[in-house]
Amino acid sequence: MGQDEELLRSLFGEYEAECRERLKRVATILEQLQESGLDQDSTLIQDARREMHTLKGNSGIMGFQELQALAYEAELELNKGTTAGIAEKLKTFEEKLNLIGFRMKR
Repeated sequence: MGQDEELLRSLFGEYEAECRERLKRVATILEQLQESGLDQDSTLIQDARREMHTLKGNSGIMGFQELQALAYEAELELNKGTTAGIAEKLKTFEEKLNLIGFRMKR
């Protein structure tokens, strides 16, 4: 394995770990909103929006346009103050992240 390939795998590993952490935070926020019945809790929604904004930026930096687009779509929904469809976007994001990870490990 060349140095460039090692560096790319290392960078992806850090990116992947951060993505999983941020996805987990957003999922936890969605659960809190559902449990509390406060679908419009602006503080929690803004916390989730910031996480998605960071995922969008990091995905763009890594060149993963599909992941960037998913995070952007989720961010837009959260900007509207709604959580509709966010859980599905998180699931799709994670599935695509898994696929990229599988390809990186080949």
